[in-house]
Amino acid sequence: MIDYHPGAFLFPTTRACGGARQDLCVEGTPCMWLGAIAGKSDVILATKLYIMLRSSEVVAQFRALSTLYVSVCLPVRWLAGKCHKLGKYDFGHYDMSSILTCLEDSFEAILDDPELFLDEDFMMDRMFEPITNKIPPLREYLQQHTA
Repeated sequence: MIDYHPGAFLFPTTRACGGARQDLCVEGTPCMWLGAIAGKSDVILATKLYIMLRSSEVVAQFRALSTLYVSVCLPVRWLAGKCHKLGKYDFGHYDMSSILTCLEDSFEAILDDPELFLDEDFMMDRMFEPITNKIPPLREYLQQHTA
C-alpha cells in the first residue's frame, strides 16, 4: 500500500471466516464508502464498480450501515471491552443487558419518527443516554467519535 498508493487512506477491516459476526457487514461499509468516493479509474472493472457504488440505493445503504456502525457497534464494543473496569461506575457484566433496553427504546422511537435516524444528537448521544449518564468515559468516547 505504501509503495503503490502513497497517501491513500486505508480503513482497517476485519475478516470473519463464518460464525455469527453480523456486525462485520456494517464494519466494512465505511471503507467501501471511502472507496466509492475516491474517484474513477482507467481500469474498466474499477470504473463499473465506481458507477455501481455511486447509485442512490447503494449510497443510502452505505450511509445507513455506516451510521449503525458508529452509533451502535462502536459503543457496544467499547462497553464489552471495558465493562470489567467500570465497577467504580456501578456497571459490570450483568449490566450489559441494559444495552438491549436502550436499543429497543431507541429503535421504537425511530420507527415512530424515522427522521431520528438522521439526527446526530439522537444517534450519538441520546440512544445510550441512560448508560452514558452513568458512565462518563463512554460519553467522552462517543464525543471523540462525533468530533
